[in-house]
Amino acid sequence: MFPGAPGLKSFLVVGPVSYPITQWALPQSELEQRPGYRSEKSGRDADIAEAKQLWAAGNGPSSVKMIFAGIPAYIPDKALPELKRQWQEVLGLSVEESVDPTGYNGLAQAFLHDAADETDGTFPGSFGFDNGWIDLDDWVYPYFHTGGTKNSFLLSDPQLDAKLDAQRAEFDRDKRQQLGYEIQNYLLDSVLARLDYCSPVTRGVSWSYVKNGFDATWFGSNFLFANVWLDHDDATYSGRPA
Repeated sequence: MFPGAPGLKSFLVVGPVSYPITQWALPQSELEQRPGYRSEKSGRDADIAEAKQLWAAGNGPSSVKMIFAGIPAYIPDKALPELKRQWQEVLGLSVEESVDPTGYNGLAQAFLHDAADETDGTFPGSFGFDNGWIDLDDWVYPYFHTGGTKNSFLLSDPQLDAKLDAQRAEFDRDKRQQLGYEIQNYLLDSVLARLDYCSPVTRGVSWSYVKNGFDATWFGSNFLFANVWLDHDDATYSGRPA
């Protein structure tokens, strides 16, 4: 995926750890300075020009096949229009979509086929579905460690492995956060050109008499309810009738 349109403020750029996980994600101010993530016009124009050059240098095809595997149909229905717009705007590509109800078998076969034979004029791209995570390790270790259980990239990088192992053994929060930043910067500098997450935007209603209310990131947040309380003295609070 590519940066949003100039002036568009309805999105956040994200690195290998999605930005809502603010404890571990790279700061927005840092990401927005990186080529490929810039949204101001001059930076975006330069990023698009470079993307076109790299695509041409790699003999990139004129079409992209986007496979949605093992996910509810409403997700591609919502995601495809924007994906198609970005591919067309940046590289002039057409997008063929496929929803695979059998899960990831068809997706894996498509990638293996293209790895062995790149003469069919297609470029496989995946739109993975996950529920998100809370801890740094969940975002990086399974996907990028040599022995990671979700290492579909087939990465084997001793320097990266050492960083991933180190964050597992670090109990100081600030030091572990810095290790997390190092891991993500290493991934963006030396391993991945770009990694994007599309996250839904949720809106809610709050009442002034609800104190310490919170929006849960995902599972594992119920303990925070212990700190929520109702202010009976608030002017907007009305108790139940007797």
